[in-house]
Amino acid sequence: MGTKCHLAETRGLWDGHPLKRPTLVALKARPAGSLWPLRLLLLSLAHPSRSPRFFATMVVCAFLGRIGSLSTSLSPSRWLAALLGLLLLGPGRAGAQAPTPAELRFEHITVDQGLSHSDAMCLARDRDGFLWVGTNRGLNRYDGYQLRPYMLPINPANGQGGNRVKALLATPTGGLWVGAERAGLSYYDAAHDTFAPLAAAALPPASRAAARRLALSDVTALAADAQGRLWVGTEQAGLFVLTLDRQHRPASLRRLPTTLGGQRALGGISSLAPDADGNVWVGTLAAGLVVVRATEPELPLEATDLAPPVTTLCLDRRGDLWVGTDQQVFWVAAPVQA
Repeated sequence: MGTKCHLAETRGLWDGHPLKRPTLVALKARPAGSLWPLRLLLLSLAHPSRSPRFFATMVVCAFLGRIGSLSTSLSPSRWLAALLGLLLLGPGRAGAQAPTPAELRFEHITVDQGLSHSDAMCLARDRDGFLWVGTNRGLNRYDGYQLRPYMLPINPANGQGGNRVKALLATPTGGLWVGAERAGLSYYDAAHDTFAPLAAAALPPASRAAARRLALSDVTALAADAQGRLWVGTEQAGLFVLTLDRQHRPASLRRLPTTLGGQRALGGISSLAPDADGNVWVGTLAAGLVVVRATEPELPLEATDLAPPVTTLCLDRRGDLWVGTDQQVFWVAAPVQA
């Protein structure tokens, strides 16, 4: 039985009546000459209790909805600028005030400043405050003053280098994980200041077949849930779950079924979003939005009514889920607490 997603009118987002998940509100894309910025401004005046960051995020979502896929619509330099902007607009402390324009400072970082490649594909900020930039030629660590390049090691599974970095994840425990094209999953070894691949030999025998499959895959999305498990989305091989021990070392790896009801469900994973209720929302290009009930031992998959290809997912600090597609942005309200 799939997860039922009821489409509601856009005004349901603003009328003060919270919608229970998995209700969806479709925010239709507007043409370039429309009045959506003015409407957002009027909404901010009508709802002063909303954080300025909330409406800034709405602007970003509307922008994403208008241009569709970032990877095909933005130049590499605008890619990096957009990602840096999203970090600035990201979750903050509850009740925190947004900085004034005078307090914001932007710098344009290019290959002239030491960036390894002009295509900046992903960003992550680690626990120590370093900003990691994944490019089509390895990674860079930025300390606010200079960039330091890093290259991923040769993949022992195929003897090839895989430095087209597609995904980065900095965990609260201080770990840094890297997903790359044709190179599977790697992690940052801080003791040796280098990156190492996830080795099948380091896992129990029951996990090694999944590890060998992952090592040859294009990793496109990474996320960590409340239990500390690492969720790894790929282009063709579906979804993997990596469990870590108390020393944060790999303990087991599991590959989830790639089909649901006889249909392909986990093809072309673009984004992952674990929520506070034990669900892992999976954005796919093949089957739209899929949800994994991560609190259940079997980790069952459920389809939703949102079938268009999903290009990005974002959970805000209220627990609401934002779903970006090529033509629309959808809003899924967090469950109402009794």
